[in-house]
Amino acid sequence: MQRMDDSSEFNWYPTAQDIHRLFLHLRDYPTGHDQFFLEAPEDSTWHITGQHPFSGSWTKAAFLAEIWGSNSTLIAAPGPCFNMPRGLDSIVCDGRGRAAVELRSVHTTTKDLGLTYDQEYSWHCEFDASGTLRAVRIYLDSIHAEKVLVAEREAQKARRDSMVSSGVKI
Repeated sequence: MQRMDDSSEFNWYPTAQDIHRLFLHLRDYPTGHDQFFLEAPEDSTWHITGQHPFSGSWTKAAFLAEIWGSNSTLIAAPGPCFNMPRGLDSIVCDGRGRAAVELRSVHTTTKDLGLTYDQEYSWHCEFDASGTLRAVRIYLDSIHAEKVLVAEREAQKARRDSMVSSGVKI
């Protein structure tokens, strides 16, 4: 953590190294993902920019249920895997609690259609003076997300509907 002198009070904002250690959890699904989200308080805010089916704003619990969890069910084993393609250089940190983190989902395919979902992201994060993640704005290739994830949702829904109409209990 970086110590900043602000009106004779000490604030401890995360350094690029601290942020790197936090985001390394997103390599391992689901255990690492769970650990990552434990670092954010329940009242943290999560926003996905754009005008597409995945855009919007949520609290942590709603984001995990409506976006993270539901989209994770679309992905084949081992699940969504994220990396910082340039390591520590994937993080730009201002020392006052704001950071941008470049992430990529890698080796990620959908369950039913087997579509590749190698997505690129920029997560703009705000940390408070104690180093706690308070807010995230996520930028992504919305055309790729819509093309792949919506197609997979429709395929999974069609499979479930087919199983129900044929009398198979799910």
